[in-house]
Amino acid sequence: MTELLIVFILAFVVEAVWQALKPLWPAKLKELEISRGVPVDAIGCLVIALLLCFGTGTDLLALIGVPLAIPYAGIILTALLIYRGSNFLHDVLAGINDIRANNKPVTWTEAEIGKDDNEVK
Repeated sequence: MTELLIVFILAFVVEAVWQALKPLWPAKLKELEISRGVPVDAIGCLVIALLLCFGTGTDLLALIGVPLAIPYAGIILTALLIYRGSNFLHDVLAGINDIRANNKPVTWTEAEIGKDDNEVK
């Protein structure tokens, strides 16, 4: 359970740092993302996760007792997990914020994705 808490806290830190640094990026990076489709958000979060994991030496595989023959592989895999966790955490926090602001999500029927109730069987 402690390992899961570590992932959650580090993912939260990555998301918080990225959201704080994101407005400071030059217009060139935003232009690169729009014109060439370079995933600046993904790259930024991954770099922060890698720096955090290497800086702290966090290796979740070692914490749960999984030995690896390749040095630093556990730290890199941990950074990838935390990077994906920060994306998930961002989506969860955005959903909570929408609920708090009374912005109800669109239903399947309103989005015209689900089955129509008037459909003949």
